[in-house]
Amino acid sequence: EFRRVLFRSIHYSTGGFPLAKFVMNDAEKNLTEIRNTLQYIYNGKIELLVFGDISDYVQSNLGFVPDDANYNTGGTTRVIGNKIMVYFDGDHQHLDQQIREGIARVMMLNVLFGSNVQEVVQNALLFDLPDWYVDGIVKYTACNWTVDDDNRLRDLFNREVIHSFWDLMALDPTFLGKSFWYYVKENYDASTMGNLLYITRINRSMESGFLFVLNKDSKATYQDWFNYFEKRFKDSTPRKRPADKNRVAVRTNKKETRSIAKLSAAGDYI
Repeated sequence: EFRRVLFRSIHYSTGGFPLAKFVMNDAEKNLTEIRNTLQYIYNGKIELLVFGDISDYVQSNLGFVPDDANYNTGGTTRVIGNKIMVYFDGDHQHLDQQIREGIARVMMLNVLFGSNVQEVVQNALLFDLPDWYVDGIVKYTACNWTVDDDNRLRDLFNREVIHSFWDLMALDPTFLGKSFWYYVKENYDASTMGNLLYITRINRSMESGFLFVLNKDSKATYQDWFNYFEKRFKDSTPRKRPADKNRVAVRTNKKETRSIAKLSAAGDYI
């Protein structure tokens, strides 16, 4: 049984009011932040369905719709129309991430495809956006670019795994998309992301968005993405070998490349 909180589009199971209250406050905070990132005013109503644990979430069929209307392309947060389904696994940070990703996906779909189901289906059929583009902006809007993201991409460049835009596409399309939108944010003004989405929708073409907003075609854009990160991660700092007394003995497989070190919680192991 789901109950509606007074004047709020949030539903929760019996006994779940404290959790629903947290979700309500967290969603309102995140909605403002995501709206500022996308530079888009969303006037629709977002409904949140909160499950107390993952078993109830998995058993629910509320998020499943016919194939032609199912435009939730990946991710862990189930979204259908303006409804976001989240669950609590004991980690409030994970719950916050689900909420952010859900809100970002609802708003992004609204920007690109329209505000109602019929409009969404019609527009989705008229132009086919790649998954990296759609899922990437959801991940970037929801999580921003983190230190772990930066370290991961730096490691891929330094190990020469990435030689072009398409190499990362083959490896992890969503991560590629996240890095692309970070590149846009770092190299253009704050309104560029919203303008890119808007022009893409109006012309039903991702290529048109690049040409009108970035003043370059997709090929040049992808090359600029690669050049930006290659220059950023290129290690030109002179290195000095540490004194023998300061070196740490490490037993490792010679076939492996280890490039990221972390301290244990107690600080006595690397």
